[in-house]
Amino acid sequence: MVSTRSPLRALALGAGLLALGWAPGARAQSAEPRREATSAPAQFSVIAEQVARLFPVLQTDVIEVSGDRVTLAAGRQQGVVPGIELHAYREGRELVHPRTKQLLGRTEEPLGRLVVTEVADRYSVATLAPGARGAPSAGDKARVVAGRVKLTIVPLGSGVRPRLVEAATYDLVQELERTGRFQVVFGEQVAVWLGERAIPAEEFMRGRGVREAHEGFKLQHLLAVRYTTAQGKPFMDVRLFSSVLEQPLLAQALFVPPSVRASPSQQFSTGPGKDGAPLQRRSLLARLLSGNFEPNTYSAGASSIPLRSLAVFPFVVTSMDVAVGRDSIPRIAVTDGQRVFQYRLVGEKLEPEWTYDKLMVGGILGVQFADVDGDGVL
Repeated sequence: MVSTRSPLRALALGAGLLALGWAPGARAQSAEPRREATSAPAQFSVIAEQVARLFPVLQTDVIEVSGDRVTLAAGRQQGVVPGIELHAYREGRELVHPRTKQLLGRTEEPLGRLVVTEVADRYSVATLAPGARGAPSAGDKARVVAGRVKLTIVPLGSGVRPRLVEAATYDLVQELERTGRFQVVFGEQVAVWLGERAIPAEEFMRGRGVREAHEGFKLQHLLAVRYTTAQGKPFMDVRLFSSVLEQPLLAQALFVPPSVRASPSQQFSTGPGKDGAPLQRRSLLARLLSGNFEPNTYSAGASSIPLRSLAVFPFVVTSMDVAVGRDSIPRIAVTDGQRVFQYRLVGEKLEPEWTYDKLMVGGILGVQFADVDGDGVL
């Protein structure tokens, strides 16, 4: 029998947690392939830092509204750059605890998303994105949320060895996660969708189908990486898209660094290995929950990816984490912001293990499994 830790040791709760947002209905593979840890190329570190600078932890005030121009009290000195997306909101009445009379905060009315278009030293100008519930006014507030931002990476290979694509993508993901700002997931379903819609990779990189992909797969931010060959060498084009702008927030192009080496032990599901072993086609969910990403872990060109529903939660999941411990049993932790539920996957059935639902002041930002003492028990 596998030993079980107490809920408080199994999960760290509260403000110190990383916010691992999980949109209901989104289907993506966790970007944590098992590979021997190595230092990623410096070029990838630069790209990761450039992407991270687009998501500073920021809260500011609306100081002026003129037509569709919204002026914010934060600028270059506060880390604001063009393309940053903020959530505008209006504070309402005070919330006071009925027993302790302690001020808990204020109600908030969401107004919509703002996209920064101009930046000065101490202020910036933004426009209201489509779909806003109401126009902000002077005195309202805007913020970039703390915690990890969900970033979907979509590698698109053409004329480059699949194993090299896998190795370069892994190194880039490693650097993105090292910033501590992102929860990176693989967007295999987007690559399959592009093939079904006959949208060439080069046109997708120019923006065709990007808005539809965001809406159809409920994506927050999409990092498209196209691999081609230039001057006889592998070349990569990296572009970051948001759900509110047609143009990319970031565009970089570079040769794949020579230090990137494809691992001979890793294989893609698009072709047989040298040993002729039969390939096993698995769903994204099966790969996510099993924690086993090699071989046959990743394919941007798979013709079909079977997806099945294992469970429907009777609440909105605001954060989720999946991990496999020493007992090789996948476990899932989910929260609705007030309670935490832990399940284990047995066959294709989720079995509840424990629930944390004690009364608290505030809310749970996120959940994350941790092996706190390195013994393999979560």
